[in-house]
Amino acid sequence: MFQLGDDPPLIHNLTALLERLTQAGAAVEDFRCLEAFTIFAVPFRYDVDPEPMGLDRAHWLLRAE
Repeated sequence: MFQLGDDPPLIHNLTALLERLTQAGAAVEDFRCLEAFTIFAVPFRYDVDPEPMGLDRAHWLLRAE
């Protein structure tokens, strides 16, 4: 686990979180595609169906594994 030595900010902005890791020297390029999920972070975190917005949940679950 990569640790920066302090608590991460309580935000749902994946771009900002990846940038924080980049500044700390972590290799995050393989995860840049996840930045697109920032718009889904709050609305779809709480069991709302993402399918109407074209989110292929099965594809991204496989990608995450």
